Amino acid sequence: MYGWRSFRILILLMLLSVAGYAQQSRYLVQIELRQVYLSGICVLNDEGDITKGAVFNEFGVSTFSFEYQKDKERIKLTQIMPAMNRCYLKRQLKKDLKAIVKQLPRNVVYENKKYQLKYTFTPLSDETPE
Repeated sequence: MYGWRSFRILILLMLLSVAGYAQQSRYLVQIELRQVYLSGICVLNDEGDITKGAVFNEFGVSTFSFEYQKDKERIKLTQIMPAMNRCYLKRQLKKDLKAIVKQLPRNVVYENKKYQLKYTFTPLSDETPE
């Protein structure tokens, strides 16, 4: 039996899949920074030269969203939650996301030892629980 949290995540995934993008991939995400721990879902939409992504927590609140330009290998943060809206955090997040996006679609564990950041991206299967 699945709990209320799984039900909310399933509804969120169903709503996001209605967007109609050609290639969409979903990942469970965990971001650890010293005593801070964020977890949620990352949805990536591949639109040719640009990959758009958004990270949501378990309650459906957007943590941040970004665009990755493949030809320029550039990350642009399009939205970030107020608690993370610090220039040094955004700069480091862009650098780390650039390295992570290049390694997807496989399971990725990326560690930034200088700033003690750890990112874990685990692919979600398309199977729904019964």
